Amino acid sequence: MLQNLNVPPLFSINREEILKPVQQAQVEQVPTKQTVEIKEIDLNIPNKTLYINRLNEKVTAEEMRQTLYALFSQSGKVLDIIVKKNILMRGQAFILMEDEDSAIKAQKAFHNTQLYDKVMKVNFAKEKSYYISKGDYEEKEKLPMSDKIKEHKKRIQDKRQREMINQKQQREAPTISMPLTMNQVYTGTSNKIKVLLYFQFFDSKLTKQSLIC
Repeated sequence: MLQNLNVPPLFSINREEILKPVQQAQVEQVPTKQTVEIKEIDLNIPNKTLYINRLNEKVTAEEMRQTLYALFSQSGKVLDIIVKKNILMRGQAFILMEDEDSAIKAQKAFHNTQLYDKVMKVNFAKEKSYYISKGDYEEKEKLPMSDKIKEHKKRIQDKRQREMINQKQQREAPTISMPLTMNQVYTGTSNKIKVLLYFQFFDSKLTKQSLIC
């Protein structure tokens, strides 16, 4: 009866084929970088001005400005880039594109792009650019500072002005000599100082001669 059974010999069993489903199951349970979902931002209404944040704060403003210009120029003409290192604007930038289509293209191309070891976020600015609201763009004209930056700058200027006034008053103040003590009288004709001593409650019997002695 055993001869009629179709039993494969032991050496014909492929061990790799048996373990393959087990290995696949183990690999599928391990999360990979591609399976990690990146949380998308809520896009603002598309316009010509882009807002970028999460930039590397260690990079100088000029270097960051040049790098952003080189990147975003690939999507269209860049009219202006605002990068500042103050507390309010640290790690952020504003980029003004020539038209809205270029801004939309740049937002899609560079959002979640790694730049200087940090992943930058690109969104549309919430408010219209100063240039767009005027209807014209002048390259030499600068964007107006926010009220907070203006106030901070004014405080610094006022402080420097007060320091300059104090220094000027100290330089112009007359030199006051030390007052003479112990009834010292300066004669004015020589460098010697006469000292006058006053005594009270002497005995009426004392004479001038006895005091000199």
